[in-house]
Amino acid sequence: MKITSLFAAMPNYDFGLSAVTKIIYDTLAELGITVSENNIGLTQIPYYDGIGSKACEDIISSLKESKGIILASAATKYAPSAIMQTFVEHISEKDGHGIFTNKNCLVVTVSQVTGERLSLEYFSRLINSFGGFDSVKIGLTQAQLRDTSKENMVREIIEKQVEDYYRIICQNRTFFIPKDNLLSDPLSNLSSEQIELLSNVEKRQKIPVTEIYERLDLGNINEEQENDIKELTRFFAKKATETREIKRPAALNQQLKLDKNSPIVARTKTCRQLTQGLSHYFQPQLSAGLNAVIQISVSGAESFDGALMINNTECEYVDGLHDSPDITLLSDERVWIDIIKGRRTAQKAFMMGQLKVRGNFVLLTRFDQLFKPVQ
Repeated sequence: MKITSLFAAMPNYDFGLSAVTKIIYDTLAELGITVSENNIGLTQIPYYDGIGSKACEDIISSLKESKGIILASAATKYAPSAIMQTFVEHISEKDGHGIFTNKNCLVVTVSQVTGERLSLEYFSRLINSFGGFDSVKIGLTQAQLRDTSKENMVREIIEKQVEDYYRIICQNRTFFIPKDNLLSDPLSNLSSEQIELLSNVEKRQKIPVTEIYERLDLGNINEEQENDIKELTRFFAKKATETREIKRPAALNQQLKLDKNSPIVARTKTCRQLTQGLSHYFQPQLSAGLNAVIQISVSGAESFDGALMINNTECEYVDGLHDSPDITLLSDERVWIDIIKGRRTAQKAFMMGQLKVRGNFVLLTRFDQLFKPVQ
């Protein structure tokens, strides 16, 4: 899987953007993905003159071949850096749709004081206009990155957002894209009278609907727009006439009764004991030729560390931390019990953000096959 990054900031003038992208690249590397970075701040990209440049052509070619795209830029004057805007001009004149169409993008902006929000919006409009998805957005200020008291929290938030992006990429997830061209001025085709009218509406001045309809000349709409309006009218009319009856389940109306004669059965094995017994549920017929160390770190009421040592068709569990595991699984105690008991797969737990993974991600796909549910 190829992911290409566009990094736009001058050296020593990135407000901490390079530190953020390092966290992003490191997190993706732990998931088995190497990012191909294009630092356009160091590339001699000329102002667009209708001809373009070899440097831009090479970057555009790399973007087209990528599964996902990361756009990272310093935010200055409430917009991305000038070098990024120059590169966007080159993209706009090329096959922009071939670059972003149906691709999930991770957008990152860091400002000195403020402006990161508008920069993120700039990228959203760019990506959407070319048929892409601004799937994950990270906006920070230099002050947030320099606050040492929140350093770990900031890192953890970024890592979680990157893991969300990875899941979106793996699932080939798609999103709705606005139909209008977001790069154009939405008021460019309106008359001065229509703009004034919309301004009055925005100020909540009372104007009759019939007057709005007449003055905006809403009668001049094409057949497709008319069908859309009719469909929306039918939809909201149906919703307005629907009545919903919420019934309280009978079981909730009954008083809870305890049977004094019913025995109370305690769980005989703890999470740690169940994990220690995983080697007994190992399926050696599925592990021929496999040599790997699976580190397990469980948090919660019963926190512990252990490792599963797989050597061809043999598996052994040892307590503690291994020096160089091939993969590390970090989980809450309750989630981990569900996984080893077969109530949910390790892959599904990861996709739902309930299981954290570090190292060789391929081993996660094999974990559910190598071990039968613990009884």
